[in-house]
Amino acid sequence: MTKICFEVPGRRRRELMEIAAGLRTSLKCSSPWFPILHVAEFDLPTVKPEFALTIGDIEEMGENHGLTFPESHEIRLRSDVYQGVRDGKGRDRFTLAHELGHYLLHSAPGLARSMSPVSAVPTYKNSEWQANTFAGSLLISVEMARLVADAEELASICGVTVDAARVQLSQYRLEGMLP
Repeated sequence: MTKICFEVPGRRRRELMEIAAGLRTSLKCSSPWFPILHVAEFDLPTVKPEFALTIGDIEEMGENHGLTFPESHEIRLRSDVYQGVRDGKGRDRFTLAHELGHYLLHSAPGLARSMSPVSAVPTYKNSEWQANTFAGSLLISVEMARLVADAEELASICGVTVDAARVQLSQYRLEGMLP
């Protein structure tokens, strides 16, 4: 994990989960497998014509799997990560959902952001935590988590890693959304 993050206006976990659920609802997505690539390539540009999903070379992007540029309405994925999303790899699907979280949550004009050491930022104001919370909720709906409480099966059905499924189940339990 990076040692620097953007400090953004605070959001509660429940609020981020509701934003993700609202996106699923607005896209009429009841499928366990959220079509993250289709949303980024086709749905979002329909609503926001200025938006672009671009692909960067591995040499250009280095260790960055994905980057979000709110000012230019762009999400850039490293080429191998983009291919991984196309192939349905859970980690890469999560990366795109994470970057979509940054784009939707952290791109308001005039948004007060400041770069800070992670240790100095309260979790609820940490842009990375917010994007991860959004991504997990988007890719694993609470409804699916209620039906399939086994992390391995949930990961397979939703197209995420087992670790992501475990974290999401834990977050839903923390919010009292699962027993």
